[in-house]
Amino acid sequence: MSICHACGTRHIPGERFCRKCGEKSRAFALTWTIGGAFLMLALAALIIMLLTAAGVLQRPTPPLSALDQAGSVWVGGALALGFLLGGLAIGRVSEGRTILEAALAGAIALGLLIWFAQRRFLVDFSLQHDQLAVGISVAAGVGLATLGAWLGEHWQGKPLEG
Repeated sequence: MSICHACGTRHIPGERFCRKCGEKSRAFALTWTIGGAFLMLALAALIIMLLTAAGVLQRPTPPLSALDQAGSVWVGGALALGFLLGGLAIGRVSEGRTILEAALAGAIALGLLIWFAQRRFLVDFSLQHDQLAVGISVAAGVGLATLGAWLGEHWQGKPLEG
């Protein structure tokens, strides 16, 4: 059970707002962090499937490096949009008043994506040789997830204090 940081009232687990003063809970939710990572990946996969069904993106065959320049841009855009929308969903509906959940979810999702891509031979790269690309991808994914969560918090009507 957590306590409201504004008025000291005890929260019932799962409460998003204090029943006495209306302040949003600041509790960190591990379920939103883990679930958010899978949500981001699912949204990105859905966007890629929609682009493929619409004929914008050709069905890629492994390795993913066989995609042409335009295909790579579409896949990257789908991943970026998936991370942004996933972060938005986390910020909008999670109980906590923290964007940390979305940032960690973005990092977990990227780790899973890199691991899966290497294991399924979709991407042939070495983390040792492609450190800059991986670093930029992680920063962009975590940044977009965090931006989405920040927007979701504002959409909720209780903006972050800073």
